[in-house]
Amino acid sequence: ILGHEIQSINLELPLGEFESITRFLRSIWDAVCDEIGIESPDDFFIGEGFSQAVLASGGVPRDFFGVVKEGLLISHERSERGVGKRRINEAARIYAEGTKYPELAIDMARDARIVEVLLFDIIRFVRDTRKTNCFHINLDILESDHELRNLLDALVDSRLLHLISDNTSSSRRTGRYAAYLLDVGLYGHPERRKERAINEVRFWERDAQGRLKNLSRAVIYPLRSVEELKETAKRSQEQGLNVRAYILEDEGSEGESTASPGSSRHVKDNMQQFLPFQDHDT
Repeated sequence: ILGHEIQSINLELPLGEFESITRFLRSIWDAVCDEIGIESPDDFFIGEGFSQAVLASGGVPRDFFGVVKEGLLISHERSERGVGKRRINEAARIYAEGTKYPELAIDMARDARIVEVLLFDIIRFVRDTRKTNCFHINLDILESDHELRNLLDALVDSRLLHLISDNTSSSRRTGRYAAYLLDVGLYGHPERRKERAINEVRFWERDAQGRLKNLSRAVIYPLRSVEELKETAKRSQEQGLNVRAYILEDEGSEGESTASPGSSRHVKDNMQQFLPFQDHDT
């Protein structure tokens, strides 16, 4: 009976505990390498490769190994001496498309389209407008709507969003906020350079008081109503819009100059009719 002979143990840490998560995953990686006779586990990585793999995993061991495996395959095909940050980003995209996204569709079943629309709106706001990877959500609003909270939790459960902290603040607004990270597989596109580059917030860095010092100015995503999300899901499905194309293929890649049918830009332009862009983060 739970509470007597058995006690629950929470093995999931928020990503704000990034240093602890890194040590945990490194201990597992070293143990696996030792078990199969690899003497120098660090030789597989170059530069920021290992830390980026931790970030891409969201702290989940099976996702860490899944991303690293894809990264090693890419690196081997290109005769590179190790897996760096860029290859981990490529691997995270492959892993998100092949593993995480399909799991979301299975887990959510009939509500999958609604969750997909919510993810579309978050990505349009955070990745493609604000060009960052971290954002805040107002907890007072979120906790007042149980159905909306379930939709957001589905994205966290599928590891397409990662919780950084469930109690943080914004330097520009009063209130309670939770901080989230977009999965690396959703923003780590090799075409994102110069003015299209994503600002990767080093959210794990702390000040002298131990606070996550770089999160205070994270953008605040303006939550939608469930009714608006449901209506958009219905209308976009009737139009045959492949919202997944926008989420995974990364709108605005170099070379995509026209909104051809089925392209991510085509999806974005048409979704604007059903779900007009809003930005209350002022």
